[in-house]
Amino acid sequence: MTPFRCPVCRASVDHEPICRRCRADLSLLFTIEEDRACHVAAARDALQQGDWDMALAQVAEAAALRSDDESRILEAAAHLLRGDFPTAWGTYLRTVHHHG
Repeated sequence: MTPFRCPVCRASVDHEPICRRCRADLSLLFTIEEDRACHVAAARDALQQGDWDMALAQVAEAAALRSDDESRILEAAAHLLRGDFPTAWGTYLRTVHHHG
C-alpha cells in the first residue's frame, strides 16, 4: 500500500490502521486504499487482455477513490491503445501539469 498522511495529524502512515502519532482509527482509509489497489490491478489485467473499455472503467473506479499519477498513466495508456489519441494526449498533459 502507498504510504499516506494521517488526515488528523499529518503523520506518515503506511502499515497500521491506527496512526502512530495521534492514534486515530484509519481503518476506513485502509479499506479504500485496498479497494483502489484492486481496481488498479483489474485495469492492468484488462490492458494486458486488450479490453480497453474495461481498463477505462476500472481506472475510473480507482480514480474515484484516489486519483494519482498511476491512475492517470493507466487511463492515458488505455486511450492510446484504443486509438483515442487526443484523449490520451490530454490525459498525459493533465499528469504532467499536475507536477508543474
